[in-house]
Amino acid sequence: MDQTFFSLRQIKLFQILLGQDQYLPMDQAAERLGVSTRTLFREIQGINRELGGLSVYLETKTGKGIRLSGDRESFAGCLEEISKRDSSLFYYTKEQRRALLTIEFLKRKHIEKLGYYAYKLMVSEATISNDIQAVRPWFQKHSLALERKAGLGITVTGEEENFRSAIIDFLNEKLMRADVEQFQDSRGEFRALEYFQNLGKNSNMDLLNEEILDKVIKILKKCEDEFLSRITRHSYIGLVIHLVIAIERLLSGKTITMEEELLRALKEDPYYKKAKELTAYFEEEFHIEVPESESAYVFMHLKGARMKYAVEKQDELTKMLDEYDCMIVADDLIAAFGRLMGDDFSQDKVLYQGLASHLRATLHRLNYHMRLENPLLDQIKEDFRDIFAICKSVCKVMETKYHLEVNEDEIAYLSFHFGAAIERKKAQIKQSVILNVAVVCASGIGISSFLSSSIKSRFAGTVRVSPLSVEQVALREAEGMDIIISTLKLPDQGIPVMEVGALLKEEDFGRMQAYFEILKEQKIQKKIPDVKNIRRAVCPDIVENLRIYPADASEGKEEVLRKLLGHTDMGEKQKDRCLEAVMEREKDGPVALKDRKFLIFHCNIPGNNTPVLMFFTLDHKKGTHPDFQDFDKGALMIVDKKQDKKTRDTLAVISEGFVNDERILESLEKKDPKALRCQIREYLERAKQEGDEGLL
Repeated sequence: MDQTFFSLRQIKLFQILLGQDQYLPMDQAAERLGVSTRTLFREIQGINRELGGLSVYLETKTGKGIRLSGDRESFAGCLEEISKRDSSLFYYTKEQRRALLTIEFLKRKHIEKLGYYAYKLMVSEATISNDIQAVRPWFQKHSLALERKAGLGITVTGEEENFRSAIIDFLNEKLMRADVEQFQDSRGEFRALEYFQNLGKNSNMDLLNEEILDKVIKILKKCEDEFLSRITRHSYIGLVIHLVIAIERLLSGKTITMEEELLRALKEDPYYKKAKELTAYFEEEFHIEVPESESAYVFMHLKGARMKYAVEKQDELTKMLDEYDCMIVADDLIAAFGRLMGDDFSQDKVLYQGLASHLRATLHRLNYHMRLENPLLDQIKEDFRDIFAICKSVCKVMETKYHLEVNEDEIAYLSFHFGAAIERKKAQIKQSVILNVAVVCASGIGISSFLSSSIKSRFAGTVRVSPLSVEQVALREAEGMDIIISTLKLPDQGIPVMEVGALLKEEDFGRMQAYFEILKEQKIQKKIPDVKNIRRAVCPDIVENLRIYPADASEGKEEVLRKLLGHTDMGEKQKDRCLEAVMEREKDGPVALKDRKFLIFHCNIPGNNTPVLMFFTLDHKKGTHPDFQDFDKGALMIVDKKQDKKTRDTLAVISEGFVNDERILESLEKKDPKALRCQIREYLERAKQEGDEGLL
């Protein structure tokens, strides 16, 4: 099979049809090729004559579409062989074709006829002619001209500086969008050659000579010093691109010039010597002589930028390049920013130091009219248009006071600094805003206490959490709270209520995060004073008679609970009511710390004058009931609905202790009631001293 029998569009159609067995509707086939159905019919007209010797043919059927029939497997092998011989064989969209045409014009050292480009891109000369008209404005923008010469063809004319500038800009537009971080190894080193090879592979763009590219990267690695190792990835990429293009142009006899006055001024800078040392390596490797003007452009890159073009030096600004003057400019910019924002940012040391450091290279670039491409410019202008507009106004200080014209690339870089300053300011305000969160379950001592601990752990330092029972909510004890997290459906409370299950999932935390952020913003905007923390009263004496009971893991939870209740002083009817209440609550799902193999049974029931706090360990020698799979210990907690607040709070704090203090469950695992009582007492004492602001 010879590829020249078929157009790239036809080959693409074959590939599409090989991917499915049924008929493909003609409109869908045309859409996938990016053409009209009329064009598609024109492409397949007479195609079966060409396919005759390949044991396959195109079948079209009215109302059904088109499909490839015959020995599809052999035909697929033929296509694969073609792809191996020529990796460029795929159908180009109009945008891709015009990008490749632009590359050809920038690379081509000699004049070529339209037929050359038509053959290379597998389209008609008329199509190439239209494409030339489409890309002409791009060349004009770079002060280059596409000229047709009768009988000879078409060529690009312009100054050498403009050629290099156009090549670099094209690479920035088409190639610099790749994720640089994915080419960083485990030691943090940048795999530069792999990065550029990947760009060429994915974009079919070969503006950079791969042999020169490989040598340039190796030389830079060989002579890498402290300064080179500290420059940003994008600055390094810019330096590589500049060197590869410069060396290839020098090898073809193309040199760049620079005004004598500017060159003399640059040669006085200490970094110029470093640039000369660097270019000496390339002179030796490529057997070329690098003119002083070329070294001067390398010098500009070593100052932290990719050179666009240079004009006369502005002597009155030279003094701004030292550290002290950068600080003065930083002060001016921060003052202007503060006036626009209506706030004081003068105490933001991170902003001040970051700006002063950034401005050292920025002022150098602006002074010499150099341009540092910002690959995120369009995204910043779109996603952060407000801060970009503010920074644009701030930069008027640079124009009016220092007579420096700040381009949009630089404004976008400054937007990072000022945008971060705004976020730090918001964070400072948010740190002073604590949300008051009520967590509600039926009893206020079971699920709500577990959930409270989980929420405190996840949102440490930003929320103040109080577990409450339904009765407490009815008694309006949730007043002053910012939000209620509830496992039950509650009547309207006048504040946001978020319903959750007994076991919190990641999506629940995500919803909470969203709620909390909104509530914080509201509190900041309305300047609502925080509700003062109400210390929860606790009663350490509640554990005075605490005991640990053995339980048979081969029995179900109902039987284990019945035996545990048998150790209390309750009447038989009350025991039955408690058992029924606990089992009813269990229908909502277990309350457990699975990683600690610990579960808790609890309920809130009237008529139980004495609170119940019992611990048990599970014996698995006789077997394991499904209720106790993966568990070896637990607790039973029962409180009266009318129990005093101090008792309810004490049991709630103990529940939190199961999560927050590992020593409590360690004592239970050792079956040591004395140590268990001691650990719970210590935890309750700390809670009494610290309140919600500390441990709890």
